Amino acid sequence: MNELKFYKLAAIVLLVINLGWITSSFVPKKNMPPVPKEDMSAVKRLQLNETQHEEFLGLAQSHMQQMRKLDSEQAAILKNYFDDLFSSSVNDKKEDMFLELCRIERRKIQSTGDHFSEIKMLLNNDQLPLFDSFVDHAISRILGEPKGKRPPPPPPRGGKEQHGSLR
Repeated sequence: MNELKFYKLAAIVLLVINLGWITSSFVPKKNMPPVPKEDMSAVKRLQLNETQHEEFLGLAQSHMQQMRKLDSEQAAILKNYFDDLFSSSVNDKKEDMFLELCRIERRKIQSTGDHFSEIKMLLNNDQLPLFDSFVDHAISRILGEPKGKRPPPPPPRGGKEQHGSLR
């Protein structure tokens, strides 16, 4: 009988330990910093429902395919440009390459703008106020800006430019 009591007590102790461990994983830690907003997905940022989420994924996939195609075209032109950079080829050919690179870049920008418009059309009136923040975040990621805000520029010294002297 003593052996049975021991096993019951051991099972209860292990159960309490496991419940405490599981509970502690759900309780936020006080010393842990909050998850930065930059790490939130578009679905969370825009509070998309299941249907909107599926439509968003389709739009995103289509946009990524288009961007890959344009990037590929751009890479081929850049390769040709740099291959011919030091050759004695006619400058008109190089100028044509620059114009084509500009056209591709324009298509990329327009495609991204269209993509944002398509996403906006998915949203209901309650979600529309979240859209500008979503676009700002997406643009900063596209441009490769750091996650934190940039510090403001330092104020000018004395309010006036002083030529020829350092204070």
